[in-house]
Amino acid sequence: MRRWDDSSTVLLELEWGASVFLL
Repeated sequence: MRRWDDSSTVLLELEWGASVFLL
């Protein structure tokens, strides 16, 4: 796994997790 250094990566992970949770 990549480290939580890039804010963009964190945002992408949050959006992916949110979409999966909604689905």
